[in-house]
Amino acid sequence: MYMLWNTARVFFEQILDTVFPLSNRVRRVRAHRNDPLTIAMHTTFLNGQSIQTLCSYSNTAVKDAIGASKFEESTAAMQQLAHVLDDFLIDAALEHAYTHGERILVVPVPLHHTRERARGYNQMDAILTRTRAVSEGFVEYAPDILTRLRHSTPQATLTRAARLVNVLGAFACIHPEPRRLRERTIYIVDDVATTGATLAAAGSSLSPHCPCVELVAIARA
Repeated sequence: MYMLWNTARVFFEQILDTVFPLSNRVRRVRAHRNDPLTIAMHTTFLNGQSIQTLCSYSNTAVKDAIGASKFEESTAAMQQLAHVLDDFLIDAALEHAYTHGERILVVPVPLHHTRERARGYNQMDAILTRTRAVSEGFVEYAPDILTRLRHSTPQATLTRAARLVNVLGAFACIHPEPRRLRERTIYIVDDVATTGATLAAAGSSLSPHCPCVELVAIARA
């Protein structure tokens, strides 16, 4: 059955590739879709908050996967990044369930609705929903408890100092009963952390309601 599915997938991809030529980046991702991305875990700190990163953005395969998922909606790239998150999230979920008897909440960093409408999707939502951690219920997926209040300048275009200011007050908790978050553990997940300002700002918006907020990025730049 797998061989039949794989043959059909390759056939339809070839047809689509003829109609919609692929970028070199997506071609590289496709060629290595079954190769695991290199894990290089690291912890950084910003404003008293720790940020756990799982890979290095300097790794070409990681950089390709993140770019292809964010800007070209590559499902192969999203699946690669989902595999990276799975080991981390499932381990965290099992440990938390054992010690606390409940599931952790997982929240993607939201895009402002203007940017999400222009792009057509939030890449972190697309990546997380492809993880076994979410699809098999190891974690409780909660994409609707955090919102982005304003359409800010893309962080990648700014200096470190400007990045820290750019996202201040950019996020808000929109859980209908925020008091119910007080005893929960929340993991906020983004694709790339450079200064960590976006994740830290997102975490600060939830920390008044939930004392235990963990910040995670797939890659550090």
